[in-house]
Amino acid sequence: MFKNYLKIAVRNLLKFKAYSIINITGLAVGIAACLSILLYVQDELSYDRFHEKADRIYRVVATESEEGSITHVAQTYAPLAPILRAENPEIERIVRFFPHSVVVKYGEDEKFQEGKFLFCDSTVFEVFSFRLLHGDPRTALRAPNSVVLTRETAQRYFGDENPLGKILRIENQLDLTVTGVLENIPHNAHFSFDFLATMKSVDTVLGPWVMTRGWHWPPMYTYVLLPDARTAATIEERFPEMVQTKLPESVRDWMSLQLQPLTDIHLHSNLQNE
Repeated sequence: MFKNYLKIAVRNLLKFKAYSIINITGLAVGIAACLSILLYVQDELSYDRFHEKADRIYRVVATESEEGSITHVAQTYAPLAPILRAENPEIERIVRFFPHSVVVKYGEDEKFQEGKFLFCDSTVFEVFSFRLLHGDPRTALRAPNSVVLTRETAQRYFGDENPLGKILRIENQLDLTVTGVLENIPHNAHFSFDFLATMKSVDTVLGPWVMTRGWHWPPMYTYVLLPDARTAATIEERFPEMVQTKLPESVRDWMSLQLQPLTDIHLHSNLQNE
């Protein structure tokens, strides 16, 4: 019986060729459009979920009120991290990122202006699941003047040579030792970079005042690793009192703090300096 149905269908297709082509083309276009939309939505929903602890990572963001205007910003400041740690023992790890365009020199003549250069805390690999191809994630950024490169960046600077132990000079004043090579950052991460250097190196590049007195500049991105969402709510309840009692007087009147889930950033965040 199925064979007879197939014969009838083929005869009709051949008999009404124009209508058949239109219908088949429309069906194919519809299926292709649905699949494209499905893949796009799936990709959008996948942002930052490759991190193993994604559901426990939060970004500390700020609301700044000055001269009658209110600004919601994605960044905070370097001295905040130790206060957060001291006042909230539930925080398992804190990591700060400071993006700073620098001139990187290798050898005698090779110089590049690198805009995707981040200084960060050594806890970065305990919070985020960026995969190291070479080097030890537990120690790669513990030494004061260390730097980790992405695979593409290591290839650009060193070709097929083993980059571990090589020296890169930044801003013509600080030598950094390559201690690791990362797999290239996935496209579905809400931030990317080519270099990760130790936060301690900021003391040389900008000055030691940044870590202790930089309440107005330079802004940094601060992330915390928490046990669960309930802990996040508890910590947020403490923020107003913490701001008023632990932050400098020059900051208290215009800054408030919030926690933003990592997995909400790509689709649900519209802060200044994302």
